[in-house]
Amino acid sequence: MRTARTFLVLIALLSSVVVGGVVTASSASAHEEREAGFPDGTGVVPTYLGLSNARYRVVCTSASASKIAAMPTGTLKVRNQQLLAKCRYESIQDAINSITQPKTSVYVLPGTYTESKYAAIKPEGYCANIKTESKDPLQLAQFIGSITGLQTESASSPIALSYPDQVRCPHNLNLIALLGDSTPQDDSIRCDNATCGTQIVGTGSKPSDVVIDNRFSKLNAIRADRAGGVVMRNFTVQQAEFNAVYVLETDGFLIDELVARGNDEYGILAFASDHGLIQNVDAYYNGDSGIYPGSASDLNADSKTTAVSRYAIEIRNSKSHDNTLGYSGTAGNSVYAHHNQFYDNATGIATDSLFPGHPGLPQDHARWSHNEVFSNNSN
Repeated sequence: MRTARTFLVLIALLSSVVVGGVVTASSASAHEEREAGFPDGTGVVPTYLGLSNARYRVVCTSASASKIAAMPTGTLKVRNQQLLAKCRYESIQDAINSITQPKTSVYVLPGTYTESKYAAIKPEGYCANIKTESKDPLQLAQFIGSITGLQTESASSPIALSYPDQVRCPHNLNLIALLGDSTPQDDSIRCDNATCGTQIVGTGSKPSDVVIDNRFSKLNAIRADRAGGVVMRNFTVQQAEFNAVYVLETDGFLIDELVARGNDEYGILAFASDHGLIQNVDAYYNGDSGIYPGSASDLNADSKTTAVSRYAIEIRNSKSHDNTLGYSGTAGNSVYAHHNQFYDNATGIATDSLFPGHPGLPQDHARWSHNEVFSNNSN
């Protein structure tokens, strides 16, 4: 796997394998990233603006017209026909790049989107020689080796670029990049440009009508970085080398009615973010976990009781199945997970305070209620 985690820890909720005295790679609830910090907490969970937002862009494919024609008769079909007449973009990224006002909706009509122009971008010049900001993936393994005598495998470091380098080279790692902070030279990580509050919305009758297919061309299919107010709704994302959807250092996000399937690592990954709502997600066939809210904003760190001021990220009415892990989240602070199903995974739930480089350790104040965790321990 691209994370190249080569450590062994015998701890509740984590599984590991030791073969011939070698600490081998195992899927666990952690990932490598640049040094990240929590948002200031002034954001809110955004509201879906529907299919009639006055600020919008329309994206379509050559197949959209026939797919819309095949839709059941009704108001949704009529609205799709109206939007098709106003389609000006074949690329979701092009539509995002054209945004001039916050809270703009990008309406994605039925079809499959490979974003071939951006998938084909190869780093050149400065972008081909960037130093990563990732931590040493063997740090923990070497520590454990020093106290157990177990040998650690060698591995290459994962890729983690600084935020300014993400802005300068947005498609080194990302098929679609939504980067909301135009002033990375200051200390603020708040969203401050025209893409704040962008809503990427599939207009089909179900998530499978709109497919964003990364075809393993980039590490992340969709990256929302410091993208406060982002909404992603009603589409399928698949075949990313790492994450289908990645939300980082973002204050306010809504992920609703998404399918995240067949990705090398994570389906939905949120990291160092606040005011997040993940709902009605179906995550499956992912090499690590279906849903990962790692290092959620540590709102209640000073509370000595189970009482909370509020939760940073809420996960509800979702299914995560046929993954290595149904749910994972190192330092999943102030996460409220309820009315979800985690089944047919190798491990149902793994949540921990283990992996270094994650803000908010040790984990605290997560709440789980009314979830169904069953039929896991798959081989």
